[in-house]
Amino acid sequence: MDPNFKSKLEHGRQRFLVYAIEHALEVGRRTPEDFIRHFPPKTIMEALAERPDLRSGVLVPTTGLKARIALKKTWESAGEDLQSALDEGETKPAQIVESFAPDDRVSYLDARKVWAFLVEGQFWKVGAKDDKAGFAVAQQHIAYLLDRALLEGLVTARDVVDALGIAELCNRLPRSEMATLFTAALERGRAGAAFTDKDLLAALPPATLVQHVPLPHIFDAVLHSLVAKRHGYLPDEAKADAPPAPPGEQPKRRRTNPPPATGETPAVMNAEEETEWIEMPESTH
Repeated sequence: MDPNFKSKLEHGRQRFLVYAIEHALEVGRRTPEDFIRHFPPKTIMEALAERPDLRSGVLVPTTGLKARIALKKTWESAGEDLQSALDEGETKPAQIVESFAPDDRVSYLDARKVWAFLVEGQFWKVGAKDDKAGFAVAQQHIAYLLDRALLEGLVTARDVVDALGIAELCNRLPRSEMATLFTAALERGRAGAAFTDKDLLAALPPATLVQHVPLPHIFDAVLHSLVAKRHGYLPDEAKADAPPAPPGEQPKRRRTNPPPATGETPAVMNAEEETEWIEMPESTH
């Protein structure tokens, strides 16, 4: 990632994804090939359907088209040209990803699909014994995501501390880190200041937390439950089959026995058994 790069997007939930993609590509957690597998040429060009200038910005460096021609391309035609260039080896996934600006990726692609791309493979579950290099990358990426979520205001320090749990931290942190924590708390207290959640995370930043707290716990408790769920990165939950009845109105139910025929004595039913009879039309079949 270019150290001078700074997202210009307005909302923190968008900037978080911009930096998350860049960091994932930088550390090798994700590759350009992964990106194109999730977002093939047709998907990219359809997302840019209303922006011929951005489509041209991708087509020109990857297909060799002249800018004035690329600007006249429909998104369908642009998608076909880009796919052909990719299939024929005239361009590579890395060139496409590079020509698709970081802010534009997040502005025009579906945030839920971007999140799916980022978390594919459940990288936070890799074990140090099984894949030492993969585990180190997972630690680095989880720490970065946690830092960025705090920086972009998607979660607060209190959110993180409460989600991780004081008991969990006490159980996981070694004596050296606990000593650092107690020292920081005492220094704040002696200065007549409160020791806050921000102070705790300053003493135990994400880079330190990932060294001791299990990555699945950090991901599930904070990144999934507080970041992804809160900020619309997860697929929509299934809607209820039917809307609830208005307050004070009980849904009508069909009782077991129909009303008695003329001249018959109605059966005696208690209050719990009695429900409204609803006439149902006879089947035509």
